[in-house]
Amino acid sequence: MSEAKSSQGWWALHLRNARGEHLSADERRIYEAELSRQDGAAPALNGDLGALRKMRVELAELANTNTKLRSRFDQLDREIRDIERLLCHETREALGVKE
Repeated sequence: MSEAKSSQGWWALHLRNARGEHLSADERRIYEAELSRQDGAAPALNGDLGALRKMRVELAELANTNTKLRSRFDQLDREIRDIERLLCHETREALGVKE
């Protein structure tokens, strides 16, 4: 069987397994063998822990910035809606403001 066809067959088994469907003993054997082969072919995870820590710090900082920006966005959106409510119908229409 070609590698592409084998890979497609394994993927179908993988999806069934992920959905919690029952695999026959033969299907389970094929699935586990290909999973082992893929694990063996994967590069070792010898990542730099310092780089990982740095990324986690950066992620936390970005999450904090995002929270602040989201809050400011919501505040400005409320202010805009409050101001737009005070405008006459013609001005709202000219600005393209929906009711």
